[in-house]
Amino acid sequence: MNHNKKFVITGCSGSGKTSLVEELKRLGVLTVAEGTREIIESMIREDSPNLPWKNRQQFQMIIVRRRVADFVTASDSHVCIFDRGLPDEIAYYLKDGLKPSEFCLDACEKFRYADMVFFCPPWPEIYTNDGVRQESFSQASHDADLVR
Repeated sequence: MNHNKKFVITGCSGSGKTSLVEELKRLGVLTVAEGTREIIESMIREDSPNLPWKNRQQFQMIIVRRRVADFVTASDSHVCIFDRGLPDEIAYYLKDGLKPSEFCLDACEKFRYADMVFFCPPWPEIYTNDGVRQESFSQASHDADLVR
């Protein structure tokens, strides 16, 4: 039995993952934020060539490195909830027809979360687009199938 205390909440964009994680944090649970939105917002301000719609491969490497750093710094002795995990990134490589990097695949093998994963399904009533979340609800639903 896996006694790992690092749990992942996953699902497509706009499915309520972050709101759920923020509420758990408010209740005193240790959490790790996804951070992708903040990274994209910063890249937009800087007009970065590594935005996901400009250079998906490089963007994914940035996100994978972030997920590894988050995993390594998170507590091993207390329950910790992650807003997304490393395996999600494999789905995002595949979404754009890219081969996942060896670094990503190795990280997924080395840095293991708890066996139980919490999945937030697509939720049309709360889904919204903006300058960061550009995909349609239909595309987000397809992404949900990939991360599942």
